[in-house]
Formats: sequence, C-alpha cells, structure tokens
Amino acid sequence: MTIRPYTPEDKPRIIELMSEFGQYLDSLEPTNRLFSQNEGATYFANKLIDDVTTKNGAFFIAADDKSVIGFIGGYIQSPSEEEKMTEPDKQSIGVISEFFITQNNRQSGIGTKLLQAIEAFFTSKHCTHINLQVSAPNSSARNFYQKHGFTDRSIGMSKSIA
Repeated sequence: MTIRPYTPEDKPRIIELMSEFGQYLDSLEPTNRLFSQNEGATYFANKLIDDVTTKNGAFFIAADDKSVIGFIGGYIQSPSEEEKMTEPDKQSIGVISEFFITQNNRQSGIGTKLLQAIEAFFTSKHCTHINLQVSAPNSSARNFYQKHGFTDRSIGMSKSIA
C-alpha cells in the first residue's frame, strides 16, 4: 500500500469511492442524500478537486496493487473574524474536507498514514490548526479523530420541519 498525490487518472475511482462514502453515511443516518448516487458523487469529487486546486490544498491517495482504496483532501483557509477573537493563536487553518477508506481496509493503519500525509502538508504550509467536520452518528470516525488528537469544538444540530 502506498500513499501518493492524486492524479487526474484517479478521478473515476474517486467518484466510485464518493458514492460508497455516501452509501456509508446513509447507512448511519438515512437522509435520502444524492451523495451516494453517481451525480452526487461526481459533484463532490469535482468539488474536492476544485477546492484543493483553488485553495492551496492537497489530495492524497491510498492505493494497493490493484486500486485506490482511500483518500484524503483538504485546503488552507484564514481564520474567521470570530476565530481571531476567540482563538488568537490560529494563524492559518488546514481544513480536511473529505476523508474516506473503503470498508475492507479500515482498521489497518491506512487512515493514520493518510492523516499523517495531510498533516505534513499543512505543517509545511505553516498551518497552526486543522479543522474538519464529521457526521455525528459516525462514531468510528469521531473515535479515530480523537485518537489522533482532535477535540470536539462545536456541535451542529438539525431538525426536519417538512
């Protein structure tokens, strides 16, 4: 298994993995997302590629001998005015926007290696913090992030009224 930068040849497989990611999220919290359908998966793959390209980001791939089995992507942003007031030590923030490992390859150290790759990138760009969002029902991801030093910052809530 190797960790390497994304190349355009990876895009069809990334779309497949985005679809698998959407199906996984739907299994945790059914919401009738379009994420798991091809159109939604293509949209989110394109958004990730665009964010990485236009926001000084990075996109890393985990691949075995046969295929891409995981990915992580993120970009750099400046702290918001609120963050500057409440957390003055935040200078530049690395944002992990997408992170996924195929089900058969979880719990094997691949996630840690991908996280280390993007952390090294953010460190090289002088980021002082890394932010991300995780779906509340995704307890395995939350546990993974906590194991790697991430802490809860805020909790978003939602209510369907229609």
